[in-house]
Amino acid sequence: MVDKTKIMQEARKLLAKGQIDKAIAEYQKLSKAAPDGNIFNTIGDLFFKSGNNKAAVEEYHNAAKYYTEEGFSLKALAIHKKVLNLNPKDAPALIALGQLNEEKDIVTDAIKYYLAAADVLSKENKKAETLEVYDKILHLAPNNVKLRIKVAEHFSKEGFVPEAAKEYTNIGRLFADRNDLVQARAFYSTAIEIQPGNRDVLIAFADLAELEGNLEEAAGHILNAIDKFGESSDLLLKQAHLNIKTGMIEEGLDSLVKLLELEPDNFNIRKELGDLYQQTGDIMGAWEEYKQVIDPIIEEGRSAEAISILETFKDLEAIDNRIKLIDLYKAAEEKDKAFKELFDLHVAYTEQAKIVEAFEVLKQAREINPEDDEVNQAISELDRMLNPPEPDREAADLAPEAPAEEEPATEPMTEPAVPPEAPAAPAAPSGEKSLPELLNEVDVFIQYGLFSDARNLLEAEKMKYPSNIDIHLKLKKVYMEMKEVEQSVTESIILSALYKSSGDEAQSQAMLLDAFGLSPHDPRLEGKVDGWTSAPPAAPAAPAAPEIPAAEIPAAPDIPEPAPAVAAAAAPEVSAADPQSSIDAMLGASDEKISEADFHMQQGFFNEAAEIYRNLLAQS
Repeated sequence: MVDKTKIMQEARKLLAKGQIDKAIAEYQKLSKAAPDGNIFNTIGDLFFKSGNNKAAVEEYHNAAKYYTEEGFSLKALAIHKKVLNLNPKDAPALIALGQLNEEKDIVTDAIKYYLAAADVLSKENKKAETLEVYDKILHLAPNNVKLRIKVAEHFSKEGFVPEAAKEYTNIGRLFADRNDLVQARAFYSTAIEIQPGNRDVLIAFADLAELEGNLEEAAGHILNAIDKFGESSDLLLKQAHLNIKTGMIEEGLDSLVKLLELEPDNFNIRKELGDLYQQTGDIMGAWEEYKQVIDPIIEEGRSAEAISILETFKDLEAIDNRIKLIDLYKAAEEKDKAFKELFDLHVAYTEQAKIVEAFEVLKQAREINPEDDEVNQAISELDRMLNPPEPDREAADLAPEAPAEEEPATEPMTEPAVPPEAPAAPAAPSGEKSLPELLNEVDVFIQYGLFSDARNLLEAEKMKYPSNIDIHLKLKKVYMEMKEVEQSVTESIILSALYKSSGDEAQSQAMLLDAFGLSPHDPRLEGKVDGWTSAPPAAPAAPAAPEIPAAEIPAAPDIPEPAPAVAAAAAPEVSAADPQSSIDAMLGASDEKISEADFHMQQGFFNEAAEIYRNLLAQS
């Protein structure tokens, strides 16, 4: 291990004897073993004293470097000035002094030292180092036009062509930002003279022409740049914007589509494309783009933008879009809007026979507004559908057992109890039509083929009475007349649920059979009835009943219900190999008989209507 004290003593003895070179050798031993700024400085002083300025400068640089690394900036500053006293054109010292002043925010002195260093390096033909120093200068004074002009002139003088063109372009942009378009054009022209076809200059000229209102010139500059340098994201985006501004919408769309091919994950570009599709009236095209960017927009916290899109297109994906809207409205504490969307979401779920989901969102709506009558009524109705009352076990026990199949069909049968009359619809407010009156009006619409009017009226009533079977039956009939298969299936599924909640399992199954016949592959039917795979179980076709004028229908006495064996014998045999034919036959007969039963109900002949429904149930 080096004995620092002994070396220092030996070096001082040598200096006392005037043996500077030997003293330097001793100090150098110490600097190698234990580097120290003071030692480097001392060695530098000794070299200077001996007349070796070059060696002195080298040691001073070592000392300054040590002081800088250790955080002694003032000592480093002093050492660099010692270097400049020996060599005023020492570029490393000039740069170091510039950096030290920059750290202290003494910008003027920093630029002074950097400029001196750049001049030295330029004369030494050190291009890379020169450009690096000029970058430091421009970084310190980005808006200093006089300084930038000086730098640009220096670049041009030294033959730094791309750098000179770039700097004159930057100066032009500074003038453009100040709305001095004349000066901007002058500096752009200088840049293009120095380097014709410079990409940045062409873009700058396009921006300037756009500011001047000369869109055709701007588009020409961009097209020139694309021809020279190929299609790139920034050029295509500018081309798209210019095309749109000049009314060339199709060309603008083409540019954005090409841009998306280059940057498929750029959701801002995709949103612009959606905006343009919407502007042209292509709603579906717009939504195809928007739905791919809506989640990133929400994640970025651009809530207002997301809400605007979702409000415009919420009916295209009624469930998913409303779920997003509800979350956004809740986050923004816009309770009234969240409440409205929750209620509309329940309607969307109900139309898809998603009763559980509809029930859950209604509960959320009730949390926001517990006193809303419409929500509370809808919750009660859905609750009855989800939790139907248990059948009366005592009445079931007292019911007569069905006769065995081997017993003759003529065996006396127990007369069933006539079902209670249907409860009257809620009384209509003064001046409004009652539900029976509205249903009569629907029948008239259907009779004259005004199916759209019938549908609109029924849809409105469905919102008021979502559990009314008559409304859903007529709505199903209207949709079938209008060849709207999906809506017909929806109504069949809802009717199945309503019949099931009332304990009428046979009619519930019949509605599912109708739905299957309309759309066998509808995913909503999967698992609805045990044992269904590719085809539903065969059902007997009901014979068509002869039409009897309403005026000739006598008051019907209570007719005993036929025994199962008799009902089975009355129905024609249908081959299971052709389930569709049986479905079609049954649907035709059922619709006719249901219409007849509806007429009896409207006239107050409830026993007659009940008898028709019993016969239909027996045939199903």
